[in-house]
Amino acid sequence: PQADGGRIKVWTDVTAEQAPRSGDAGMLELLTVGHVGLIVHDADGRLLYTNARYFSEMFLHVLTALPDVRRRGAHGPYWSVFREMFCDDPDYLALCARTDAGPLEVPATLRARTGRWFRIAEQSWRGGVASVWTDVTDLLEREQALKAAYDDMLALNGQLRDRAETDSLTGLPNRRRFDAVLSEAQARAGAGVAQAIGIVDVDHFKSVNDRFGHDIGDAVLIEVGRCLRQGLTPGDTVARLGGEEFGVVFAQADGTEAVERAEALRRRVEALACADGRGDVVHITVSIGIAEMGRDGVATDTMRKADLAMFQAKARGRNRVCAA
Repeated sequence: PQADGGRIKVWTDVTAEQAPRSGDAGMLELLTVGHVGLIVHDADGRLLYTNARYFSEMFLHVLTALPDVRRRGAHGPYWSVFREMFCDDPDYLALCARTDAGPLEVPATLRARTGRWFRIAEQSWRGGVASVWTDVTDLLEREQALKAAYDDMLALNGQLRDRAETDSLTGLPNRRRFDAVLSEAQARAGAGVAQAIGIVDVDHFKSVNDRFGHDIGDAVLIEVGRCLRQGLTPGDTVARLGGEEFGVVFAQADGTEAVERAEALRRRVEALACADGRGDVVHITVSIGIAEMGRDGVATDTMRKADLAMFQAKARGRNRVCAA
């Protein structure tokens, strides 16, 4: 206002400011050539730019018309215009249920009705929202293929590990696995949890092989292994150590408890009756030596004590349990 009551008006030509900046125009052209979808809205939710050619090429065969994106407000109404593209994809439906507005906090990966996957990343741009659409189907398929290959490798490694730690005849853990279990048991014993070891040896096994043959001898070992495994207390471990010798780790058992469990195993084996293939029956017994693991002990020393106790059982007539 002027002192005499008049006014001065200043008119400025802002055409250049309102026109797309040369850098922006170049970027939009680059995005179009680079086959990336782009939708840009200003601060008032009005559409500034969309490369319709991208959406036509990617979705035209499942659309009756391109989505009307001239206005953008809350997420729900905005994303609902893309229903023909994404139909019932769970992540898409979650977008349609939102009542807030603004750019997506994290990229959304949606499966279109075409079977292809699109990753939509958004960010604020000059007060509005820039939405970039990328077809990531090939990337996801490569990721899935890599994951499948990795899972197969893990499974194969597990199979190889199992084979390396499993006795091929009886299917029980082998000496390698038993040594690992033994180390774990010694650690628990060191922490004050009672643990004990049992050495189980099949009585007169050489005579079985000599009289009935190695096939029957193998069948006897298989039956003894099955019998021992089925008679274990939960938490205990039995392994074939070699030849006719088996090892047992009695978890949470002192010497007395271990002897009782071992006696139960001995009785189970004694009740076995293995056919020799010629109508006769092979009766089997085992001798078992027990040693309790000390808190400050060494697993190999305890094994040696259990082994000596087993020989003591042999010397006392076999088919019995002796403790170190």
